[in-house]
Formats: sequence, C-alpha cells, structure tokens
Amino acid sequence: MAEPVTIQPEGAPAPLPITFSYCYPTGIIGFGRHVPEGAFSLLHGDDETVRDIVTIHARHAYDGHTLIVPGFPEADTADEASDAAIAFYRRLLMALERRMA
Repeated sequence: MAEPVTIQPEGAPAPLPITFSYCYPTGIIGFGRHVPEGAFSLLHGDDETVRDIVTIHARHAYDGHTLIVPGFPEADTADEASDAAIAFYRRLLMALERRMA
C-alpha cells in the first residue's frame, strides 16, 4: 500500500513527525510512530513534548527506564486498572493544556 502524499507550499517547513504514547493492558507505557495493536493511546504530538509530559507524570519502574501508568500496579480489579488509566490520561491532557497556554 502506498503512503499518503502530503502537499506543502514551497518553502514551508517540513511537518514534525508525530509521536504517540500508549499503554499496554499491563500498564507499561511506550512511545512510537503508531499505537501497537492491543495498546491504548494516551497522548500524541511532537516527540519532545509527548515524552516530556508522559515521563514527568508516569511512575518510573525500579529499572530506571520502564514507565508505568500510576495506580496500575496497585489495582486489584480490571475496573480499578481502567480508573487508573483514565485518571492518568486526564492528568496528561491537563498538563498539555497548561503547556500550550
């Protein structure tokens, strides 16, 4: 399948690639150019902004690299895990709004 073509005016700056942040049902957060199958989209936009906001608000695992949705490890039920993911998503949106203001 061919990639879609974007037409830009001559001299216009090239659009920045979009980075997606997402979490798996385990609560582990990832970043990429698309959301993998089975993962849930969190925030998307320019790479620096997305990574900065998500990294600040995520829980950091003991390995120092893995990011986890806060509240996910403590969730005893699927409903509690969903509530933690929704709360994290809202926190990310509010942080993005503050940054854009």
